[in-house]
Amino acid sequence: MRIIATAVSFLLSLVGCQEKPTVTSVVRSEANGVDLIHSRSVIRAGEGRFRCLASATGKCHYVIVVADACATNGACPPRRLQAFDLEVGGERRIADLPRGARPCVDRERMPDAATCLN
Repeated sequence: MRIIATAVSFLLSLVGCQEKPTVTSVVRSEANGVDLIHSRSVIRAGEGRFRCLASATGKCHYVIVVADACATNGACPPRRLQAFDLEVGGERRIADLPRGARPCVDRERMPDAATCLN
């Protein structure tokens, strides 16, 4: 079976049927069985989909960052691309995100772009 799966995967790659790079981020924290925050973000082929599933404060606060390469030391602090809030149950789609974009989410306040990838 493994040989068949490998052969099919190889044939599909020849015709360009490969999966697009996808980054999925699920943040969930709970206390005493109650969600403090529950968020799901998917970035695929430059398009982001962000969903606030639950939050003790009624909102999810998002910041989207990207870590650019620097001439010195190889990495710079993350650069903030966008920031927004979503009410519980809300969803937002964002197109044209650059490669390497990553979401950070918090239930109480806007995350700090400089520390959100740590």
